[in-house]
Amino acid sequence: MRDRQAEIRPITALFLDVVGSTDLQAMVGAERLKRTLDRAFAELSDIMTSEGGTIEKYTGDGVFAIFGAPRAHGDDPLRALRAAEASLSWANRNRDGQLQVGIRIGVETGDAVVDVHRTDVEHQQ
Repeated sequence: MRDRQAEIRPITALFLDVVGSTDLQAMVGAERLKRTLDRAFAELSDIMTSEGGTIEKYTGDGVFAIFGAPRAHGDDPLRALRAAEASLSWANRNRDGQLQVGIRIGVETGDAVVDVHRTDVEHQQ
């Protein structure tokens, strides 16, 4: 097994969560909420990845994405902010009778330890 190498890199993290998901579930039921969140997360993830973000994980009613790893761009903070703005626009559009989903977004930039081997493997795929 190859030794793991890590380096410190600046990244920008974006966390998005659904407002009031517990109340929504009580209102419409777990099955409808799951369908709604699956659709929402697919569309929101497309927005984030189109700006160069990597979906790190889904956390129940949230999405965590990073910009700057595995691939770094000189404008990763700006990319994250564009993804955040596009996500808010998505949430504000009329969903044609579908369950409306409100979201909150946090964006933070700072240094993180990045697994260099993992980023090399992902670049090759």
